[in-house]
Amino acid sequence: MVANAHCLRHRVIVALLTTDFEISFLIAIALMILTFTRSFACHTAAGTWIPCDQCNPVGLEEAKCAGFEGAFDAALAGYSSDVNWLVFCAFHLGQAMQVSGLGRRVAFRLVNVFGGSLLGLGYAVFLAELCLGPFIPSNAARGGGVMQPMVLSLAQTLNSTPTRHTRVGAFLILCAAHANLISASVFLTGSAPNPIVHAKAEELLGVEMEFAIWLKGALLPGALSLLFTPALLYLLVRPKRAANPRPSSSYDLSATNTGQIAPMDAMSPREWTLTAILVVCLTLWMTQVYTGVTASLVAFMAMVLVLATGVLEWEDVLRNAKAWDSFFWLGGFLTLAQHFTLLGLSGWFGEHAASVLKPLSPLAATLVIALLYFVSMFGFSSITAHAVALAGPLMAASRSLGCPPMLVAALISYLSGLCGSLVFVSLHSAGSLVVYFAQGYVKHRDWFRIGGCVALLHLVIFLGPGLAWWRILGWF
Repeated sequence: MVANAHCLRHRVIVALLTTDFEISFLIAIALMILTFTRSFACHTAAGTWIPCDQCNPVGLEEAKCAGFEGAFDAALAGYSSDVNWLVFCAFHLGQAMQVSGLGRRVAFRLVNVFGGSLLGLGYAVFLAELCLGPFIPSNAARGGGVMQPMVLSLAQTLNSTPTRHTRVGAFLILCAAHANLISASVFLTGSAPNPIVHAKAEELLGVEMEFAIWLKGALLPGALSLLFTPALLYLLVRPKRAANPRPSSSYDLSATNTGQIAPMDAMSPREWTLTAILVVCLTLWMTQVYTGVTASLVAFMAMVLVLATGVLEWEDVLRNAKAWDSFFWLGGFLTLAQHFTLLGLSGWFGEHAASVLKPLSPLAATLVIALLYFVSMFGFSSITAHAVALAGPLMAASRSLGCPPMLVAALISYLSGLCGSLVFVSLHSAGSLVVYFAQGYVKHRDWFRIGGCVALLHLVIFLGPGLAWWRILGWF
């Protein structure tokens, strides 16, 4: 039965990579089959885990599992996870930023300040993404819902279309796409796969990568990526500003010869209210180690406050389909990821990987594991599926090899988003990338070529200065 469960889990991952079915539908099928076959694991009073089909609801009193009822309880366990609620609430905070107009205002203000040159506009796009990253936990929602309309209108304002002065728009589009991946990496709430990696690090390595710790580890390498990636993109694309930019009324843009954006109207009461809530939210996240208030509770509090103050209406919550969809599939993924470990799959893969890497020192083995995790993204079409499939097993392998647990957790955490730059050739590593590519400014081969160059830059930064920074932090 355990072998059947492993087989089904493999098929779920293969289905994620090869079919057009929605992730939530595939998760529902997997949970249903695993429940009816009682292929989950249950916890006994003796402190052991056993497959549900081995539980005896009559004669085995110490087993908490009770037949199909117990199997279904196990299937639903992921939906009570605080990690899942953190992401769910953060989605609604992102919705509040879009509904109130605060997210677009942040992006425009940054562009207005730094937009004196094309390279300056590139940096402004990066900064706008980073400002939105902690509050909008979806690459697609942040990139496609907030940034992409602003970037596209800016390109059109500068007289750039897919057929005229294309390089200007291509540069801005590429900046937005790569900034999306960097912001997904440096914040725990920056991307949906991050909580999965967070949960596996705590389960397998005993490492707590909560919001403040995650951000602290990303400060130096993230800042270097922010500093060098726009410049690299500028060198690779070599954009040239059109002589006569044309005006565009879309999204409150007005063209000037400097490429700046006209000021927007004064902030509304809803924007001021949301700003205050987000400042409190971010402060509590950053001081969790002192207050003891968990990140999930802070996000839940913020969601209640935006509803109580009228920033969002309950109808807005009901209409936020991406939040409900993510809540469903992420809860299922957390269940599957947990039982990957409980039924021995992560241990089995870890043992085999450890046997191959055993001759290496713990630090060398850690670097090889990080490179393997990064490069293996070539075989996946989703950063979420990649994290679910390999983060746990590779962490298990590192534990067998005696690798520094905090260093392993950091590398896998940060590379989970950054490795998306390797798969522009398939354009499915993040939903936002599909939106950006569809604008027609960048050819397919250029996505792949430029993505490879940026991926190499990320590796140099995170395996160079990043390692030195984590050494200073005492992570290994």
